[in-house]
Amino acid sequence: MVVDDIYTLLKADQRDALVAEFYGPEFSLFDGNAPRNLAAVFEGHGPSKRRGVMQHLSQQIHPLVEKMLVDAVPTQRALSEYMQHATPLEIYDVAELLCGPALLRLCHTQDGARVACMCVAAGTAKDRKKVVKAMKGHVGKMVADEWAHTVIMTLLSMTDDTKLLVKSIIPEVIEVLPEVVSHKHGRRVVLQLLSPDVSSYVPGWMQGWIHPAEVTVTAATAIDAKRRELQDEHGDKTTGKIHGLPEGMRMEDTMPPPKRKGTVTEEASDGDDDGSDDGGGNGGGHSDSGDDDESDGAMDDDFDGSDGGDDEGEGGGALWSDGEDEEEGAEAGAGGAEGIDVDDDEEGGGWRVGAINVAKKDADLRRAEVLGQGKGSLADAVVQEVAGRAKELLTDVQGADVVAEVARGGAGNVLGGQCGCDLSAVWEAVAGAMSSAEVLENFFAGRAIR
Repeated sequence: MVVDDIYTLLKADQRDALVAEFYGPEFSLFDGNAPRNLAAVFEGHGPSKRRGVMQHLSQQIHPLVEKMLVDAVPTQRALSEYMQHATPLEIYDVAELLCGPALLRLCHTQDGARVACMCVAAGTAKDRKKVVKAMKGHVGKMVADEWAHTVIMTLLSMTDDTKLLVKSIIPEVIEVLPEVVSHKHGRRVVLQLLSPDVSSYVPGWMQGWIHPAEVTVTAATAIDAKRRELQDEHGDKTTGKIHGLPEGMRMEDTMPPPKRKGTVTEEASDGDDDGSDDGGGNGGGHSDSGDDDESDGAMDDDFDGSDGGDDEGEGGGALWSDGEDEEEGAEAGAGGAEGIDVDDDEEGGGWRVGAINVAKKDADLRRAEVLGQGKGSLADAVVQEVAGRAKELLTDVQGADVVAEVARGGAGNVLGGQCGCDLSAVWEAVAGAMSSAEVLENFFAGRAIR
């Protein structure tokens, strides 16, 4: 694209000035030093300035997201900064729109991959299922990409439906496993499953992308956000009155009543869900149409997504629910239903009516189920690969770490324990390789051989 070509040729301050035009008209109409980022704009300013900038940025970003025009690098940077400073409801609105084939358009850059990871983490079970379907046929390329592999790791860390992962993602990882185990970026996908959150494998900032902290939304927060939205659209700026509400009706009366106990899950109906958002966000709902074949060829060297989706009658999950809870179905039953919790706020801050970045299944159980058991599983494939290429991998700085983790069975001996793998062949292969002078020459190259 022309914009991307120009952006890559600009100096750092010129890039900042280009992206700053998303923040407001004053940054494009007046000359001066452009802010480095959105955080620099907020420094020294009150909430009113922050609200105005975020509102203008939202007005610029949402039309692009809704039309899937997120390929340009400046757009991805502006979207990344917006997501980092947005409220949970605003993050969910964007995630609901992007989860699907559109997410593939983001994965090839640092800012885009960060947005993609935030969308996967903030999305519901059905949103993540859309992402898994869209990745069909592209996983091998994404695993070896500098930034796209973080999206794969986020999906493996946040998705409770492990049967879906084992069926759709893992087979494509196994196909490229010979290249992945010694690849600078691809090995992280395997190492994160074997020994999670080791800073020498996965940097701390990347760990924050993969499994961000859970964020909850109280009723008071949601009502305040809805009030500001309606005031912006229909309100009187001077009196704060919202036009269109009947006399005597309160703002709180427009919000769905929270349930005291239980779990709000996404609707699992087929065909009657139009993908609308019942929540108080301003992003609205999103519905994709098409079939799986449209997303198969959607990814070129830059991981471009297709214009159509492959969601058949699923619709987007909503932060709000005023009906009865529904089960996710057979597939989600194996991995645990993902949804939005509703419960009392023990600290007295109001009702806990929503949450993003939710993964309910125990992390150790999830990775054991993803690694799998028996022939054809990822665990068995990794063990066989290391046992057959121990000497070659030990002479490689990247591959040696994989050999070390497999030889010890991973964190908590997940390979020898829960996965039931026989590691004797790996130990024999490593012992035989250590008698080679070629391997011993790399004794001080890394910690794996030592």
